Amino acid sequence: MKYPAALIASAFLLTTLLAAAPDNDAESPDPLVIEKLEEIVKIRERIAETARLEFALGKTVAFNEAAIELSEAKIALASEKREPAVVVSELNAIVALRQEQLDREKALVEDSRRTEEGISVIRVKLLEAEVRLHRAKTQYGIK
Repeated sequence: MKYPAALIASAFLLTTLLAAAPDNDAESPDPLVIEKLEEIVKIRERIAETARLEFALGKTVAFNEAAIELSEAKIALASEKREPAVVVSELNAIVALRQEQLDREKALVEDSRRTEEGISVIRVKLLEAEVRLHRAKTQYGIK
């Protein structure tokens, strides 16, 4: 059976267009996921604020961890919303917080209140954060 050239051309064009069309499911964020991630961020903000207040009163030293968990929640939300500048900004915050932890731990070791092991653990976390930041900047073309 012979097919007219116009029909073949139309079928080819339709196939090409369908193959090149963006996958709307992959392109647009899932509203349910966004809603839940936003709720997580709000909860993490409250936890971080409580930790900050307790830190200011000398009750805890866990403020940095709460702040890092908040940044991680913001990264998850920004990733879902496809906001690379926010992802990189929060990764920068994590690197700074890990550096603060390392500096604090080194001071405690110097005062003989901690062992060198704590420095190693925090140093690894800092290096991991720096790698994530570098990868994100590379991926998103941000310097």
